[in-house]
Amino acid sequence: MEIWHADLQAGTPAEPIKDRMAQLEARQKQLEADLAATPAKDAALRIHPKMAETYHARIKALITQLAEPDGEGDAREAIRSLIDKIVVTPVPTGGKRMAPQLDLHGALAGILALSLGDTRKPEQQKNLR
Repeated sequence: MEIWHADLQAGTPAEPIKDRMAQLEARQKQLEADLAATPAKDAALRIHPKMAETYHARIKALITQLAEPDGEGDAREAIRSLIDKIVVTPVPTGGKRMAPQLDLHGALAGILALSLGDTRKPEQQKNLR
């Protein structure tokens, strides 16, 4: 608005400025209408093209480590690297006892969600019962 004010002070006639303002306002309304008419982009999950190869290599290494007598520690570390946390919540079963509900957080939760066709984002938890 300061530019228009400076133009008026510099002696520019008000009519061309008023016309330009009307053009800009019309353009703004057109852009807003176009934006409102444009469908929202698909919010589908996007995965990195090499994700399958990366996790395939990790799982293959894990299987190899589990097969070796001394590889158990390395296998544990590989699994732990895929899990951020596990939250255990007691859930009523209808009787006196409670059943544990496991909420898995981390990369493994994302892998399981993708493999099961889950629509949630990978960073969201995966319930295991």
